[in-house]
Amino acid sequence: MAETVTRLDGTGITLEGHLLGQQVTRLNHDFSAVDGGTLYISTLTVGTTAPGLRRIVNPLIHRLIFPEDMGRAWLNHNVEEVGLLEHIVPLLYPRQS
Repeated sequence: MAETVTRLDGTGITLEGHLLGQQVTRLNHDFSAVDGGTLYISTLTVGTTAPGLRRIVNPLIHRLIFPEDMGRAWLNHNVEEVGLLEHIVPLLYPRQS
């Protein structure tokens, strides 16, 4: 599967995965300033929205490529990764007074 970065800017990043010419994954990490810090929203969509294909392809993707245990592992990874950001980002970008 080929993955492409379709957005990378101050508001976040979007990665899209394609298989046989169809988008089958989309990962969004969105950032926005809020009082006291940054709001971080991450969404992962697995499967195609293509009419006629989604009823056949999505169950195969969910069973063979991204089954439930992989989804749980991804959630765990994301929680660990994001949980470390509050410790890493201030070291990289100290507040300027």
